[in-house]
Amino acid sequence: MDNNKANISNPNSFSVRELFLRYRSKWYWFAISVVICFGIATLYLCVANKKYKVEATILLRQNYSGPALLDKSLIDLGMGVTNKDVEDEIQLLSSQTIIRKVILDLNIQTEYFQKEGWRYVELYPTIPVQLLVPAHFNDTAKYRAVFKIDRSEKGYTVRFKYDAISREYQLASLSEPVRTPVGEFRFKQIQPLKGGTTYKTVSYPTRHLIENYCKDIKVSAVLKRSNAISISTHSACVKKGQAFLNKLIEQYNKHEADDKNALAKVTASFIDERLKLIGGELQNVEAELKKDKNNVDLLRQQKVKQTLYLFVLQKREENELSMATAIPNSKSIDNAYVSIDPVSPKVLLVLLLAFVLSIGVPILILYIMDALNDKIVDKTELHKLLRVPYLGSIAKNKDANKIVMADDKNSPVAEMFRSIRTHLQFTLGGTKSPVILVTSTIAGEGKTFTAVNMA
Repeated sequence: MDNNKANISNPNSFSVRELFLRYRSKWYWFAISVVICFGIATLYLCVANKKYKVEATILLRQNYSGPALLDKSLIDLGMGVTNKDVEDEIQLLSSQTIIRKVILDLNIQTEYFQKEGWRYVELYPTIPVQLLVPAHFNDTAKYRAVFKIDRSEKGYTVRFKYDAISREYQLASLSEPVRTPVGEFRFKQIQPLKGGTTYKTVSYPTRHLIENYCKDIKVSAVLKRSNAISISTHSACVKKGQAFLNKLIEQYNKHEADDKNALAKVTASFIDERLKLIGGELQNVEAELKKDKNNVDLLRQQKVKQTLYLFVLQKREENELSMATAIPNSKSIDNAYVSIDPVSPKVLLVLLLAFVLSIGVPILILYIMDALNDKIVDKTELHKLLRVPYLGSIAKNKDANKIVMADDKNSPVAEMFRSIRTHLQFTLGGTKSPVILVTSTIAGEGKTFTAVNMA
């Protein structure tokens, strides 16, 4: 035993070794934590659907022409190279208008799932059953409508959930109407349902679905000085993700073509009006020339009107040719393709997080318990707080007999008292008849028990 006076150290100092020695007796805490954390991680990996990156690349047909006086050295430094046209097209590609058209064209307001193990796997494009929703339900609903279908011997069990509303229906046939508090739904069976398999359909409010897709779709320029645009998303149903991106590009080109055609129609209408006006003026001039063939001013006007009429007529032909040969605003470099490896969940990251939590959580709990504990639990903690000699420790006595220092007793508590007596005699250095005061702050802390057994 160390009977020298211990130096007072900083009670808030941190030592990994000391932490290890202090908490190694609590090994079962860490064992339980490892089981729980890795169990949760394994459950998450079993339930979570793997998501893959789906990406497509398009090239805008128009070319960027920057300011003529822009210094080349500034361009090389990356200044002034942002293509405004590309930025505008990026905004258009990720706009709610285009996303809404894609959703309606693909008719994906309702999603269909089949339970496989612990997870639900989305079915697309082939589905065994189609949900027929009430008119305008997707446009007016505030929450999603969820149906779970189980095939039984008597027919089908359909469980319905809409926000806090839950109902269960027994159907002899899926063609029967399902009358819910938010409307009448029907199922159109396309393929026989498997027994013992749960099917789920989820019908979303269109505005919620648009917002979700707007957040999921990432649109960006491939390079700063490039007209190439990358469009990507993460999807657990890769066929649906590919169909969505391809349809998005199609709708984008259609939107641009519609704008061009609308402009061409306005232009054609204007040209026709001008041709009618100039043609009428030319007829008037020619009528005047029949009366006076030698009028120089009339001859000059006739020539000007004829030239102007031919010019406008040429523009009409060019406009009609432009409408007939309209090409998409962009061309596809890469149609939607899928990454080889999933992007989520990241197995190693999940397991690493589980390991860190399995170690960190017990340490944090034990540390907080130590911080809230106002009792001195061991010699090390005593030496951190006080400059006093340490003689020994006495375990709690569970024996009804309070006198443990009998000649025939060799209990652990008795051996602790004998050890303290030995160290006390060494500390007193042969002092005869020493007076020893045993005290504490409150009653019941073992003063009498200690004094009796030390005498």
